[in-house]
Amino acid sequence: MKTVAIIGRPNVGKSTLFNRLIREKKSVVDKKPGITRDRIYGWLKEKNKTVLCIDTGGITFESAGISREVMKQVKIAIDEANEIFFLVDYKTGIQPLDEDIAEYLRKNNIIPLLVVNKVDNFNEKEYIYEFSQLGFKKIIPISAMHNRGIDKLKNIILKDAEEEQDNENEISIALVGKPNSGKSSLVNTILGKERAIVTSLPGTTRDSIDTPFNYAEEKFLFIDTAGLKRKSRIKEDIEYYTFIRAIKSIRRASLAFLVIDASVEISKQDKRIISELEDAKRGIIIVLHKSDIIPEEKRKEVINYYKRHLHFAEFAPMIYTSAITGEGIKDLLNISIKVHKNRLKKISKKKLLKSLRQTYLKKPPPLYGRKRAKIIGVEQTDFCTITVQTNIKNAFNNQYIRYLRNQFYKDFEFTGIPLRIKIEESK
Repeated sequence: MKTVAIIGRPNVGKSTLFNRLIREKKSVVDKKPGITRDRIYGWLKEKNKTVLCIDTGGITFESAGISREVMKQVKIAIDEANEIFFLVDYKTGIQPLDEDIAEYLRKNNIIPLLVVNKVDNFNEKEYIYEFSQLGFKKIIPISAMHNRGIDKLKNIILKDAEEEQDNENEISIALVGKPNSGKSSLVNTILGKERAIVTSLPGTTRDSIDTPFNYAEEKFLFIDTAGLKRKSRIKEDIEYYTFIRAIKSIRRASLAFLVIDASVEISKQDKRIISELEDAKRGIIIVLHKSDIIPEEKRKEVINYYKRHLHFAEFAPMIYTSAITGEGIKDLLNISIKVHKNRLKKISKKKLLKSLRQTYLKKPPPLYGRKRAKIIGVEQTDFCTITVQTNIKNAFNNQYIRYLRNQFYKDFEFTGIPLRIKIEESK
């Protein structure tokens, strides 16, 4: 999958451009430099194509404190990206830091697209003459704040990006999780047990290997990460790499196995991957792997531990598996078929309205002022989104929306689906 990293010195508008590309205010924008410290990921989705965009902190080349950590993050983003956008500020002109960054890129044989931000008049070509001194031929003017030049920039990004494929008859599964959680052993156990490998094919990106196989008259496709691109990275960077590999695989799958070593505690990265899966609207199955090392008398306690810490994903089934004993393999494949079918089905407006009215009568939304909100309509707008029309949108607070969501889970088969409730106001 194509990946674009936005780099530059502090306060040139990197986060503004990032938010403009992904059409979402995901990065914090502030006039004060240094707001963005970690890498932030978002998706540019247009023309049936998806490109991963990475926002980075401002480069200062200082060797201590936060600046050193920011540079570490920038290096990872550069290493992951297919294309680098080097952002500069037209209003301030070339600064010494811009020259330092240009020199750093040249030393590392990186040829970026030089993006000149904050250009007010595209008819004037001063920006070309001035910024060409940085030594890069590809230069494009934009105004991220005023959305000028952004369409041209998007066309450049999307030009060689792959089109998304959506084969409804194929159950495509991304295997995601921390290193050493047992993803590879799980795949090998499934394929070895069923002995139904069709072939092993190199993936459509450098970052994954696809393995198709058949089970119960269904076509499956496993999307597994292929390993680190460079082994020279220090050990503490490994989780950054596995995370970016995971979210790339997620976008090519219809559902995902979050593989967790059942003998270790839940991590922030596990929770972060679930959040990415929900944002990507993918089905989720939580695989508690290596069950053979969990004593029988401890299993209920372990399940309760994970349910407690992953309460926000209670819709996702949890399955114990073991590559050693083969436990849970058939259950895992069967629940995968179920979740896949849940993604394909459409609930009629009539059934949804009946469920919603019963839920409303049992517990109506709180009063808004002195008025009670009315239900005007409801429909399933995509496989994981139910849109409710009402006359008073503000009456539906987060607590009541969670109540509606839980009731829909009870009334309909949405196992493994990250259901969303969208409230629209209609007079």
